[in-house]
Amino acid sequence: MSLRHIFFDLDKTLWNHRANLAHAIEELHRQFYNELGHVPKEIFLAAFTEANERLWKLFSQGRITGPHLRFLRFRICLQNVGLPSNNLARRLSRTFLDIAPQGSLLEEGARETLQSLHSRYCLHIITNGFEITQRTKLRSSGIHHLFTTITTSERSGYRKPDPRIFRYALRRAGALASQAAFIGDDLEIDILPAVRMGFHTFWYNPSGLPGPSSRDFQNLQLLRSLPELPTLLEKISF
Repeated sequence: MSLRHIFFDLDKTLWNHRANLAHAIEELHRQFYNELGHVPKEIFLAAFTEANERLWKLFSQGRITGPHLRFLRFRICLQNVGLPSNNLARRLSRTFLDIAPQGSLLEEGARETLQSLHSRYCLHIITNGFEITQRTKLRSSGIHHLFTTITTSERSGYRKPDPRIFRYALRRAGALASQAAFIGDDLEIDILPAVRMGFHTFWYNPSGLPGPSSRDFQNLQLLRSLPELPTLLEKISF
């Protein structure tokens, strides 16, 4: 059966999460300078990043809700820089949700790779992000039109690594896992469930982290850079 569908994670796989986040926090710091100005931008960014990543893991596990995540990441961040304030946390959260999705920076080679693949495959997104936020990111970075379907955890009602979000995405695409490849950056949240479902799976690993030794990942292909992907897809034998 020929390969027809390519599914991508969004954040840290296509959308440059780290760079866009840094720009958003810098702008937030500027807009709230009267209240945050005595906290160095680097300290504020580090505190937010730590809280955000920890809470996203809890969100992926279904242990907190989206609204709680949005508020708590700033509540914890402010507490860690010595500014405990629920009111300020709420205002920062609202403004951040307006700023952050406007980030337009992509992972290196993402745009060219997607354009190359678009002429040969149906492209899709599976992301744990929120519906409006993720669609805004895709539009801001100029790649929204390249995807046939966009599946978010908010729309589907399931979060990766729950296999039901993958099944939901496959149904929307009218695809079988055996006809599809999945590319993501997180081994546990993205890659393991895709492997178990029968996708041709690529671990986007630009930092060159050691590959997993578990037998669950024995058919995993490593992807050091996105421009390598079209050639690797062509080599898949059926």
